[in-house]
Amino acid sequence: AAANIDPQNRDNLYVVDTGTGGVWSVSLTSKAKRLVASLKPGLDNLAFDSRGRLFVTSMTDNGIYLVDKHTGAARTIVEGKLASPADLAVTTDGGKETVHVADVFSYRTVDGQNGAVTDVLRVHGDTHAYPIGISVGPRHVLLTSWFSNTVEKVDRKTGKLVATLTGFAAPADAVEAADGTLHVVEIASGNLVKVSSDGKTRSIVAKELRGPVTIAQGPGSLIYITEYTAGAVTQIDTASGARKVVVDGLAGPEGIDVGPDGRLFIAEVGQKRVVAIHPETGARTVIASNLDIGVPTYTGGPPALVPTGVAVAKSGTVYVTSDIRNALYKLTPPSP
Repeated sequence: AAANIDPQNRDNLYVVDTGTGGVWSVSLTSKAKRLVASLKPGLDNLAFDSRGRLFVTSMTDNGIYLVDKHTGAARTIVEGKLASPADLAVTTDGGKETVHVADVFSYRTVDGQNGAVTDVLRVHGDTHAYPIGISVGPRHVLLTSWFSNTVEKVDRKTGKLVATLTGFAAPADAVEAADGTLHVVEIASGNLVKVSSDGKTRSIVAKELRGPVTIAQGPGSLIYITEYTAGAVTQIDTASGARKVVVDGLAGPEGIDVGPDGRLFIAEVGQKRVVAIHPETGARTVIASNLDIGVPTYTGGPPALVPTGVAVAKSGTVYVTSDIRNALYKLTPPSP
């Protein structure tokens, strides 16, 4: 991923290998290579200071490390539990809540009780896709990325990557039905695409979605999609194709989930808050305000570069990502 010349020995070129986590030195005269240090996969840069000390960075672990050029020992200068948290999902097993995080450079899980973080897949170590959207289906965890233009299927039981689907028009998010069918929203086309369980057959369910960001599974064949550009949430019946706008007038809606009471919990990024909205009556409740959410996109970029994720557990607890603080909020909403 990067290379730099040792200022104390101009014949030595130092190189970081993202895929293996290796730090190498290469002689510019003899071309001989030497493995200097072994770190975790996901390294992305290196630099020397004025004293010739070698510093290496990791995008996956949001870290900076001081590497001894002679012994290979590495000292952590700074490191984050999360790197760039985006979309979320949550599962409950025996009362234990597990939050699934699309952390852009990895797929991680977080213990909802104590905040302990576990790596499941690391970009370049286990996969070459960058997960931005995430959902947990009956059989698979789906990792979606407009950046790598993929939808990945991860086995729920083993945590292993079992399939990578390509050929989308910048996919933003996906959900899995009981029969294995996938529904994928595409940023570039504005389409909702139905994909067969084997990934071979595709058809368009809905068109002209306005800046689709995330999907939430509703009751039966209903799904809800946030439309960032439109400031709306659209309900689509995937069986009939019928659609209607259930919420509008929102300022930058991104993450969405359906709570146990049927309300829609939405990250309204333009207002730095999470709101709960009843899909039938339109009644709104502000769950939390003044949140550190909403890193601005770059000029000409997609409407939600790193979307704020929302996931609601069976208990009613609401989890929200903070792309500004690289953090995870745990919210206890008021009664409706």
